[in-house]
Amino acid sequence: MEGVSDPAAGTAITDGTQSFRERLPVSRLAPYVTSVWIQHVPWNAPPYTHRTVPNGSAEILCQIDRVPALIGPQTGPAEYAVAPGTVAVGVRLRPGALAAVIGIPAVELVDHSVRLDDLWGARAEAIGELVAHAKSAAAAAAVLEAGMVQALTEDSAPDPAVAEAVRRLQRGHACDVASLAAAIGMSCRQLRRRCQAAVGLPPKPLQRIFRLQRFLAITRRHDVADMNLALFAVQAGFADQAHLCREFLRLTGRSPRTALHEAAQNCAGLHDHRASDDPLLA
Repeated sequence: MEGVSDPAAGTAITDGTQSFRERLPVSRLAPYVTSVWIQHVPWNAPPYTHRTVPNGSAEILCQIDRVPALIGPQTGPAEYAVAPGTVAVGVRLRPGALAAVIGIPAVELVDHSVRLDDLWGARAEAIGELVAHAKSAAAAAAVLEAGMVQALTEDSAPDPAVAEAVRRLQRGHACDVASLAAAIGMSCRQLRRRCQAAVGLPPKPLQRIFRLQRFLAITRRHDVADMNLALFAVQAGFADQAHLCREFLRLTGRSPRTALHEAAQNCAGLHDHRASDDPLLA
């Protein structure tokens, strides 16, 4: 890649600061993809510890000069070091789109990472080659998008019932799985089976994950000095702050204040998650 550009501004990054930026996908991918992202750790930066928590999604990512990989839905936190000089591009799939895009039940990929060529063969290798020769990070992300568009077929449509269940769960509309299943016209057992096939996770764990992510999305709209955890917890759908703390520890391995302090240190002004946050706050 001939130089690296800031994915938001299109200018070169030279200050040694890691960054993570998201944007919306091209319209053809909108039913399948929440966001397209670019991560950059410059050569003059220290190694960056990237910590992720469950979000109900899967991701296809490609580091420059590597074969693309598929990261399945998480049920707990994951942490890995990103070396200086790393440029990676990726797409975050909509919860429920994984099986439609990849062609196998999503439940088989939960908490797993696999090389995309194990699933897409030569197509994945070709995408990796094109990404490696892109002239900028933005161009590399566009290459990955184009490869996904080419991989779609007439049979790639996500399960519409699961898509509606996900939409309701993301926005906190359903208070329990039974009412959610009734609202979309199926039994609890049917909903559970179809969610596991399409998303990888049953509705109840998804509800917990989306509630956590909604809380994080709310906090990202506020300055760390103004954090009212009790208020934000209720706005996100938790019963109270104690409920928030229990679920936070369960899903992230951190207390809310510890996680928010880490985010303020590592992410403020450097990470843009609006494309993923907006569906949770609509």
